[in-house]
Formats: sequence, structure tokens, C-alpha cells
Amino acid sequence: MILFRIAFEVDAAKSGQFQQMVEDVYGPALSRQRGFASWRLLAPYKDRTGDEGQETVGWQLEFEFATEQDRLDWAASADHAEAWAVAVGLAKSYEAHGFDVAGASA
Repeated sequence: MILFRIAFEVDAAKSGQFQQMVEDVYGPALSRQRGFASWRLLAPYKDRTGDEGQETVGWQLEFEFATEQDRLDWAASADHAEAWAVAVGLAKSYEAHGFDVAGASA
């Protein structure tokens, strides 16, 4: 199993739009791919960070594929090109990291 995590910094004013984009565009595009397992979008705690008034919000998008080849096929797909263009259009910056899942709970 391959887990891929992308950290996006998004203007606070576009934060809701970014979340909706993942639910309506990016998530469904991922879900159509061979080897796709799951995706989730993580937002920072609003009541625990002390970040009220911040100009940006740090979102984490995680998704899993059965194999690295499945992820590479996704990255080369037209679905990815469309979804990625929208995602980076809303983000100020991003950073991606891939992982081999070495252990997990049932």
C-alpha cells in the first residue's frame, strides 16, 4: 500500500472553496483510478491552534493506492491533470511526500 500526503497552504478566504473542491473534484477523480484505496482531507483544529486571524490554512490531503505503479498511473492521467490544476490554483504553496505503508491497525 502506498500513502501519499500533500500539504497545501491556502489563503484563509479560500479555505472553504478548497475543501469543497477536494470533495467535488479531487476526491471523485482519485476514486475512479485503478488501485485506489482511500482519501481523506485533514484540517487543523480550529479551537486548539490559537491561529485565529491567520492569513493561511494548512490542509493535508492523504490518499492511498495499492501500488506505486497505480499512483504513477494516476499522476499521468487526465483526471489528475484536471484536479491538480484546480488544487494548485487555490493553494499558495504545496509540498508532497510518499510513503510505503509498513504497518496499520485492522
